Amino acid sequence: MMPRPSLSSYFTNEDLIPWLERYPDILVGMAAIDLSKNPDPPEKIEKLKEKGFTGLKFIHPYYPYNHEVYFPLYEKAEKLGTPILFHTGWVSIGRDDGKYGVDSNNMRPYCFDKIARAFPRLKMIGAHLGKPHAHEALGMIKKFPKYLL
Repeated sequence: MMPRPSLSSYFTNEDLIPWLERYPDILVGMAAIDLSKNPDPPEKIEKLKEKGFTGLKFIHPYYPYNHEVYFPLYEKAEKLGTPILFHTGWVSIGRDDGKYGVDSNNMRPYCFDKIARAFPRLKMIGAHLGKPHAHEALGMIKKFPKYLL
């Protein structure tokens, strides 16, 4: 029997590992990275990849996605060929516990511009089309078709 997820509203990376091990042919694991005021170190990406994760999930950034504090994470992901799924647009109400300083403006699609220029081989996935900033998301897709999926 597979373990149950934690009591939080989301599966944790650790909750997903047994499922990735059991179903490696059908599951694509996207590991959550801590983007709080003191984000996870880039070395964590290597460890997550070793545990079976294919990509990364970025959500609730303390800083805008294009802030240079996250550049070591992008550099490591690009080097390892690890795609990043970026949640864009609004953040659900009630998700800020004070640790993250959640601000939907930090998740606007135009943040991809600086990232795509600095890391041209990094595969980026923009989730939710940046609602309510769909025009920005479409502009970034048009400008960087090779980088944004």
